[in-house]
Amino acid sequence: MRAEIEDMIPNTPTSADSLFDLYEEKDSGTEEPLDGNIIFRAREEKSASAVATSQTIAMTDRLQEENAAMQMEDLLYRRMMEQKSEYDQEVFNF
Repeated sequence: MRAEIEDMIPNTPTSADSLFDLYEEKDSGTEEPLDGNIIFRAREEKSASAVATSQTIAMTDRLQEENAAMQMEDLLYRRMMEQKSEYDQEVFNF
């Protein structure tokens, strides 16, 4: 029964790669191939997704570098304030 139900479900692509696979299957069979415009749009979508991913990774790297620089600057100022505080205490104790 389950196999019969699964056979009724259409072969719907869930990614650009599976869409290309479906296109190749249809192209090699007796059925008409998918519209080339669909394949072109799927490739554009895949390319845009890759660009967006690359930009997101670059932004994440940049933000991590900025965060590390701010933490180093914070540590430097804390050390400087501690040294100034120690110096002031020494001056007042004389």
